Amino acid sequence: MRGKEDEAGKNQHTSVLSISLFCGLFLATLKIWGISDHSALVTGDILGAAISFASKDVFENFLNELWLRFLEPYKLGDNIVVKSDKLDGKVMDIRLTSITIIDKKTGAHIVVPYTSLSQKIIFNVSQATRVVVEEKFTIPFKDLDKFDFIINSSNKMLRSNFSVLDYCKLSGAGEFGIELAVFCRVIKMDNDMGEVHVRTIQQSVLINIARIILSSRATIGKKDKKKKNEDD
Repeated sequence: MRGKEDEAGKNQHTSVLSISLFCGLFLATLKIWGISDHSALVTGDILGAAISFASKDVFENFLNELWLRFLEPYKLGDNIVVKSDKLDGKVMDIRLTSITIIDKKTGAHIVVPYTSLSQKIIFNVSQATRVVVEEKFTIPFKDLDKFDFIINSSNKMLRSNFSVLDYCKLSGAGEFGIELAVFCRVIKMDNDMGEVHVRTIQQSVLINIARIILSSRATIGKKDKKKKNEDD
């Protein structure tokens, strides 16, 4: 895997050197033909403008790739998540202008240009600790007609949180009502702010779900809260 990364880096450097060498040889050839410096520069400007327009995406991808390599948000074999693009899978190839991801659900190979990743939040699940949080809310039987609204709104809220890999579902029925089970995997990066970040996310999730239940005019029954940590 490391060999592929090194090969991709060498290809980038080769491309940059080739472009620089071509431009230098082009201007030298114009000089040999007796074209003045001013004309050569004008011609070079025109050629450069044409190349820049034709290769805009290539250069953008190249710069974005350099930036991503500097940040090192992933390496070959890592599982990454880009929630804004609904990407979740394993990095299988790193090339000059794109990476290839195997989708976790479908197994499809997805080619992702660096331009589409440069301003996105990339979560490296392989390099992070996933803190599992379970929370159960009991909704009384008298509020059964409001359950669909509660569960749909809760899932929408969870999906909008970039630090949470999650789901929210009906887990069963008890003596006093039906149980709404919230299961969250909060991604905690291994840094000094990791614990604080996780606690903030946990509190935000619970408060927002409670607000959703109350906004539906349903009541909240007895809760059984359980937390556990796992490293996988």
